[in-house]
Parts: sequence; structure tokens; C-alpha cells
Amino acid sequence: CKKNKEGDSANMTYKDLKDRKGEINKDEVLRVSMFDACRRIVEGSRGVEGSDLKAVTSSLMKRSDAYFVDYMLMGLMTHQNYLKVCSGQFNKAKLAGDEEEEIAAL
Repeated sequence: CKKNKEGDSANMTYKDLKDRKGEINKDEVLRVSMFDACRRIVEGSRGVEGSDLKAVTSSLMKRSDAYFVDYMLMGLMTHQNYLKVCSGQFNKAKLAGDEEEEIAAL
């Protein structure tokens, strides 16, 4: 039984449990489906442009961990869906007329 800050194991409060949320939620990647993991890998570091180093590193580590959701099939899933995702990003940039986004998508 986990003890709270005062060392009392019988009276754990909601606040104590809320404080431990980060520890309890440590296996977040294990609840990701194979398809969500593939999407996370293929989409890359979307949304972290201009962020600090910690956010970029966290994004890289989440994508790295996503590979191990089902490492026997993840390579094949990524291989089959990579061009679909990239062509979709390229087409959106082309329709918007943004040349920089077109180049970034390639």
C-alpha cells in the first residue's frame, strides 16, 4: 500500500492520488492502438515547430515508443501508409497555394 506524505497508509486522499497521476499514467503508450501508433510515427513531429527542446524530444520519444506497440507489424504498417499520408499533406499545401508547405511535405 502506498503511503501519503505524512506516512499514513490508511488515509490516502484524493489530492495524494492526483499528485501521483504522472506516475500512474506512465504506460500511456501501451494503450495506443496499432493504427494510432502508425499515425503517430508517419505524421512525424507535427505541431512542435518552434517549441522548446523538451517538447521536441518528447515528440521523438513518443514516436520511438509507438514503434514498440507491435514491432513485428509496425514497419509494414508504416511502409504501406507513408506515401498516403505524405501525398495528403502535399495536396493540402498545393490547394492552399503555399509553396513552402509543398516543399516541407516532400
